[in-house]
Amino acid sequence: MIPPDTYLARRYRVEDLLKSGAYGSVMSAMDIKTGEMVAVKLVPIVDRDGTFDESGITEICALKALEGCDVVPKLLCSGRFHTTQFLVLDLFDDDLDDLRTRNILHDFQISTVTQIFWHTIKIVEAIHTRGILHRDIKSNNLMIKMSNGIARLVLVDFGIATRFKDPKTGVRVPTTGSRLNFIGCEYSPPRAAMGIGYWEAEDLILVGYMACYLRHYRPWYSPYEDDMVRNKIDFGRHPENYLFEEDRILAPIIKEINYQEPGNDPNYTAILELIEYALNEFNVSKQLNVKSINGWLRLD
Repeated sequence: MIPPDTYLARRYRVEDLLKSGAYGSVMSAMDIKTGEMVAVKLVPIVDRDGTFDESGITEICALKALEGCDVVPKLLCSGRFHTTQFLVLDLFDDDLDDLRTRNILHDFQISTVTQIFWHTIKIVEAIHTRGILHRDIKSNNLMIKMSNGIARLVLVDFGIATRFKDPKTGVRVPTTGSRLNFIGCEYSPPRAAMGIGYWEAEDLILVGYMACYLRHYRPWYSPYEDDMVRNKIDFGRHPENYLFEEDRILAPIIKEINYQEPGNDPNYTAILELIEYALNEFNVSKQLNVKSINGWLRLD
């Protein structure tokens, strides 16, 4: 953590700690030139085991490749402070997990999850078009940004992202490794868990897993890694056998995602059309109905 009142790049005055996690922490800061609040992400340059932590550099490279893309944070500045890599970014409101846990049952309505599904697929399509795989799509990496009463979703935390193709030529390039133990991760796609590879289809599978998580269950989970991989494969083929009855409207979407061929361009249009069909069945629009109640953002 950087001491409060520290100035970064002679422009950003560090203020309060906002969040802290396994890969670093986030603090608020004041842009003294504009008077606006920003976020400062802090990542140790060296891990606890003494090895170089490449996640800060990885995120900087990914955000530079995604510059001008409004579904990810804008990288305002980056640098080093002693043994810490810092990134100055747009400041957002809450993440989806914050909003989920404010609800009594710690979940969202199925119609809300379907809206989130649509927005997240659009975000994933946008970053894939720029040749970037995220590889860690989950509810606390999707932030809400309120503007004039309208909520939009933004994907954050590109610390284990990788470039997979040249966006100008479309030529695919070898992807970089990751520190994640994919087989031991309950939200890792099956091919990644088996060490086969990670492509666009895997990012899409993560969106389907997140939809279940936002309904507060993990139907593929097993304490035994090999069993969990088998469950994930079967869940992708037969989601209707795993989903709660009221959630089975998501089954065709999850199937379509799992039909996508690894290493090929996904059919985003087909996936989005299925989500739009579900939204029409619920008679809801794509717009998330985020409300502010007693100073807290709420989403049912």
